[in-house]
Amino acid sequence: MGRFLKNRELESAAYVVRMPVGKNINGPQGPVNGLMRYNSTVDRPEAYYNNRWRSMQGNELNVPVKDIFLGDGSKTVFGNMSYSYPAGNEIFLFVFVHNVFQNPGVAFTVNNYEINFTSPPPRNHPIVVLHGVVNGSPFESIIAQPLPPPPIIPIIPTSTSTTTTTTTAGPGTTTTTAPAIVGVSAFTNGNFNNTTSSYSNQVTSLTGWKVYHQSIRLNGYSTFLDCATPSVRDFTMPGYEQLDGGTASAFHSVDFVDDTIGGVNSKALRMVIVGTTYTQNYVVRGPILVSNDYVNIQAGDRIQFNWKAVNKPLAFYVDENYDICAYLLSSTGCKSIVLLKATGSTTEWTTAAKTFTAADAGLYRFVFVSGSVDSSGQKVVGSQVYIDNIELIKA
Repeated sequence: MGRFLKNRELESAAYVVRMPVGKNINGPQGPVNGLMRYNSTVDRPEAYYNNRWRSMQGNELNVPVKDIFLGDGSKTVFGNMSYSYPAGNEIFLFVFVHNVFQNPGVAFTVNNYEINFTSPPPRNHPIVVLHGVVNGSPFESIIAQPLPPPPIIPIIPTSTSTTTTTTTAGPGTTTTTAPAIVGVSAFTNGNFNNTTSSYSNQVTSLTGWKVYHQSIRLNGYSTFLDCATPSVRDFTMPGYEQLDGGTASAFHSVDFVDDTIGGVNSKALRMVIVGTTYTQNYVVRGPILVSNDYVNIQAGDRIQFNWKAVNKPLAFYVDENYDICAYLLSSTGCKSIVLLKATGSTTEWTTAAKTFTAADAGLYRFVFVSGSVDSSGQKVVGSQVYIDNIELIKA
């Protein structure tokens, strides 16, 4: 057919040849060496030789994606990673524990969004996972799927009545109402002396509390626990209010520590965040402490708690500021009362308190949002925030 073509040769800079475009599933069923195509599944040109389709990207370099986790001396499974890998594809990751390279398939394995170490990384040792460091496409045998945003998981209150009301709607039918929320006069385990805890689905359950290992935005319209978050953005910092909640990779953890508060030995809850950001001066929040109890607040009642913060990103040689917020969330109507908003350098133990008026009366749970701001401009965040002695003092 070629001899009947109008133009047998393509003039320089005047014409282009369009490659066949299709997905992996489009075939062909029996490819032979020398074929070319544009694979829309992986968005790249490919040539078939040596019995496989191979990328024709040339010498372009990928921008690696970095995940950061933190060892605790006991845990071996970490996630979620930014990309999912089928089991057996460890070779596509570069993994370092405290700057020491880990042998793929020997020191660790992968399973979807999780990385599993054969022995637990030591406590406070940073775990760095690099994706996409291979020239061309790092995923020749798999199609990597980006991590979906974490779901917002509602908390089921524990301080509820023990009975339900059942009414008869007609012969042979009944309707059951949900148990009503009953307020209490004190927070369960507000001093965190009971250190019983468990972890599941990015939530650490403590006696009387839950800790959510996720990031949220405090901008007045993003939601947490099915309610809009309070707007506490700091408009004195240029651009700061627009950058609340941005993150490239963040690790959250909680544990209990012994400390001295006002000369008294005490058990405190420590909330840690360490990670990287897409843009300078981003604020990254989490983890988030939420009470299971709804406390009954009346005029003249007072809530107070102790807190301190240490700027310690652990994996980096820079200091970043902490950025924290505490607020109450009502049982109905999503009303919030801000108790504390603070940003700054390392702060020793201090007391935050608020006395309520008649307009504040109602049932509320306590929410404490830990976090950090990239004050150095190095696109990293890190802080350790401590909280203890959360009390409701009745009038």
